Amino acid sequence: MANPKIVNGSAGCWIHIEDEARQRVRSPSYHWNGNVRMQWHMEIEDGYDTGYKLLHQTAPERGDFQVYGKAAVTEEGDRFTIAYSLKYAWHDSLHPNWTQHKYEAAAAWAFKELFNLAAPPDKKVGEDYYLDIIWTAPCNVAVDKRTLRVSGTGWPFTK
Repeated sequence: MANPKIVNGSAGCWIHIEDEARQRVRSPSYHWNGNVRMQWHMEIEDGYDTGYKLLHQTAPERGDFQVYGKAAVTEEGDRFTIAYSLKYAWHDSLHPNWTQHKYEAAAAWAFKELFNLAAPPDKKVGEDYYLDIIWTAPCNVAVDKRTLRVSGTGWPFTK
């Protein structure tokens, strides 16, 4: 089975970081070194067989998808280099309906394999679960001074 893909996932994240990098080096109101904070909506396409569809998309009421951390800019010849120290956070609300047949197998697998439980603990049918997935991944971005073309290493630029 093919892996489900994140619609607007790493590519969407890359675009947001590219835009932030360009703004950071060309705007006099931006501090070259300082805090980074971005937020937008993310979705996952396909994946009921793998369990990814249980996530499906970030929850706006819980903060959606967030990127935050620090940026440090250095000027090197014809380019700026930005070293980002970033955290990424996927905030989700799962809305399970254990009475629907299509969720029974996925729920049973998830609770057995992920939590070593036979069934959801103290949860009522239809009660939401809140999930926050947070990871750290540094990346480096180079911005050409003349063209503002961006290249990067580290996640989300490389897999």
